Amino acid sequence: MSVSVRDQILVRLRQAPARAVGQRPAVAPPKETGLAREDRIAAFCARFAEQTGIVYHHDPAREIGETLAEICRAHDIRRVISGCDAVLAAAGLPDAAMDIPELELRTQAGFADREEFAEAVFAWADAGLTGADYGVAESGTLVLAFDRNHARLLSLAPGVHIAVLSRDRVVGAYEQAMAELGGVREIPSQLCFVTGPSMTADIQAMPFKGMHGPGKIIVLLV
Repeated sequence: MSVSVRDQILVRLRQAPARAVGQRPAVAPPKETGLAREDRIAAFCARFAEQTGIVYHHDPAREIGETLAEICRAHDIRRVISGCDAVLAAAGLPDAAMDIPELELRTQAGFADREEFAEAVFAWADAGLTGADYGVAESGTLVLAFDRNHARLLSLAPGVHIAVLSRDRVVGAYEQAMAELGGVREIPSQLCFVTGPSMTADIQAMPFKGMHGPGKIIVLLV
């Protein structure tokens, strides 16, 4: 009886002599880990802009609903579905945006079932509004930790993703975000690192945004 290539490979792996796993080489941390808070935020914004992300800085003297309304007007956003995550709640959203006259806003919790929610996210919403758990200055990356109040679909399906990010949650490197995330909350159902809008060049090497996710990502720094 012939032996499949798969079985041949497995046999060779089992017969291979055991070797000690080498130590991970020491790597110097990125310079962003040593920056002061405001410099770290500036580095994040610069890296995020390099990936064609857009950043708005919320003025604490204004109502956050006013800032969100300004963003929606600037980007022709009329219909938004919001998550109900802790980051949004800390910023006063979505409650502060419920009475914006030109904006129709629905919340993740306001749908009868998953099917109704999914249909609205794909076919109705101009934008998804969520919190972002961390921003990484090293690369301009958003870290999104999903749970029952923060549906992953909101940051993937609409053409625009608006992410609310606390200035205190901008860290220097990925490792810092992961260490803090693991130490302050339950393990998320899923974790996503987002560095700029979705982009591909699969077809004739022509870059195209929005093929596999939002074509525009807006960060609202609070």
